[in-house]
Amino acid sequence: MKTKKNKKIKKSIKSTKYKKTNKKFTKRGGYLEINDRLRLQENEPIPSLNIYYFTFDDSETSGIKASFMVELKNAVISLDQVNGFNLEGIIEKTLPYNNFLLESLKPNLIIGKNFNIYDIEFLRENRLGFEYAEEDKRKILEQYQKLMQSRYPHIIWFPNKKQGALYFSCPPYNYGEVSKYYKIHISVNAEAIEITIKNLMTILCKYKRLFDEGKMPLPKFTPFYDIRDEYARKYLKWYCGTAAANIVLYVTKECDLDPELFSNMLNRFIFEWIEMGADEYGRELNNLYFNQRISKSLYIGYGSDSNTKCDELENLLKYNTISRRFKMSNNLKQEQDKLCVPNYSDLPSYNMLNSCLLDSYNISYSDLCDKDNYGAKDVWVLKEMPDNNEIPIGSECYRRI
Repeated sequence: MKTKKNKKIKKSIKSTKYKKTNKKFTKRGGYLEINDRLRLQENEPIPSLNIYYFTFDDSETSGIKASFMVELKNAVISLDQVNGFNLEGIIEKTLPYNNFLLESLKPNLIIGKNFNIYDIEFLRENRLGFEYAEEDKRKILEQYQKLMQSRYPHIIWFPNKKQGALYFSCPPYNYGEVSKYYKIHISVNAEAIEITIKNLMTILCKYKRLFDEGKMPLPKFTPFYDIRDEYARKYLKWYCGTAAANIVLYVTKECDLDPELFSNMLNRFIFEWIEMGADEYGRELNNLYFNQRISKSLYIGYGSDSNTKCDELENLLKYNTISRRFKMSNNLKQEQDKLCVPNYSDLPSYNMLNSCLLDSYNISYSDLCDKDNYGAKDVWVLKEMPDNNEIPIGSECYRRI
């Protein structure tokens, strides 16, 4: 699952025409109202799509197994405040794999009926994730690009099929001018993705010096679950938390050279994000890897993507000594130094501190204090990153004792 950003940037800023669906059309200030479900005339339904669903096996080291395929015709994309993303079409065909019983699904899939692939209740009830065919992924991304461009024409939107994500930037766009030290992740409940996008696009261009670009991965599984679910934990482990956030914001390269400037601009962004009510939609539990929580919905990650860090962690566990690219963060070192005292599990504050660590880092108390074995804590930041580039958050768990 290693991916690199596609250097061929597609820009599709076209004149836009609209037609009504089931709600009254309104347009104010260049934006479509958040509750209007509009279909662009140029954004005709996708004639045919194949969606591949998977379930989980009981192995600790493998992951998923194909269960069935659904072929949709005349599929239409939208956003709403129930499932977040929507892709609804008419079921043309179903095909089971690995002796999967389609009759076991609740509700059953019926040929000729409408079906939304992002239906959260269907996914939860049947414990399903799904994947797109490569060509279909391109079609879906292009449709969402048109939808976003119609709602937010002041933003540049471009799809990245290889990553399965829709990128965005305030003009002018400077490809490749992003920080190698910092990323900000937004993690919200699935039903809040529409209002979260609206809130972000309202203020994004005010922070052009802070954020160069961002991306929204197409959801496949992780937005629908949290780490209390055993299947969600398996998926996050097997895929290293990839695409667990709803939105990624890439910090500008300038911030690498001036961490104080980065800290000041980030604090202003966090303050406005909270003041406008955008933070209240954050997920209750932290299901991100290698990130520190900085508010209910905002997280900071350092350095490379989760897959690269997981690769190093796997090699550390396998070979013990390797050439290192990553290290433990200063914040985690302080947590470890101050919390990992003898018989820490007997402390009256153990449960409170364990909950704090899981909420802040998605790392348990026992994992933090396990100095004999490598874990996520050991591949947190780039080894080359100067210590003063790390940003003190102020909500570290050791401050509670």
